[in-house]
Order: sequence, then C-alpha cells, then structure tokens
Amino acid sequence: MTDSIELESGSDTLRVYEVGYLLLSSIPEEKVPDEVSRIKSFIAKHKGTMIAEISPALRPLAYEMEKHIATRNERFESAYFGSMTFEVTPTVAVLLKTELDAMESVLRFILIKSAREAVVAPKVAEAVVAEDAGIHESKGETEVTAEAKIDKEIEELVV
Repeated sequence: MTDSIELESGSDTLRVYEVGYLLLSSIPEEKVPDEVSRIKSFIAKHKGTMIAEISPALRPLAYEMEKHIATRNERFESAYFGSMTFEVTPTVAVLLKTELDAMESVLRFILIKSAREAVVAPKVAEAVVAEDAGIHESKGETEVTAEAKIDKEIEELVV
C-alpha cells in the first residue's frame, strides 16, 4: 500500500490534517485518555498545532473487525471512535502514520489532508440541523420528514 500523503517540494510548509481513529474496546475506559494523549504528544513533539478534537466514545462497529494482538487474532464489535484536526508539515504527517500503525491500541485509523475551513463548517451545519429539527417538532412533523429534508439538502450540496 502506498502512502496517500505525498511529500511535496515545499515539505516544510504547514498543512491541516485530520485523523479519525478507532481504539480497541478492550482498553479500560479510564485508560482511553492516555492513548489519546500519546497521539497528541506526538503531534506536539513535532511542533504541530491542534485545531479541533472529538473525544473518543465507545460505539458499535458496522461490522466485526479483526486485529492481530500478541500471538492471536482478536475480533471487535465495538471501539472507541475519536478524531483530531491539527496542523503539521507533510513529513510529520507521514511519521504520524507510521506511529499510528505501530500503536497496538489502535484498531484502525484514517489520516487525510484537510482544510482549516472544513473544521468550522460541520459546527455550523449541526446548528442548522438542530434549528430545523426544532421547527419540524413545533409543526408536529415527524423526525423522518426532517431526516428526508436533510438528506435532500446534502444531495444538493454534493451534486
């Protein structure tokens, strides 16, 4: 598999990245912040700047995932999902990918190049959705109607 983060000629230029990760559900809940701080400290050690973070929460997985731990394959049906947006150089992003691959507590992760503007947009969208839901409830419409409207708006934005 090739690295999707390409090193460009100006590799000392700061770029915004986002990492979404799944931590093993076998980790005790009180140890989850320690695992997250390992990722944060790696970014800070390499002079990265945190922009936003979603704290990990235990969630069921859409399908069972398997990870080789010690001498055997373990199966997981749930995991702690979290994400962080940060600013680092492309070189550090590649190093972070290697670090996450080596962490035994990480079930899966995705590291993508992002934009600082993309961090603000979801918060605005959540506020609009909450407003729309409030309006629909006051009119007595069902949540299904609200979801259909949101789906239609998303379709229009994607196309």
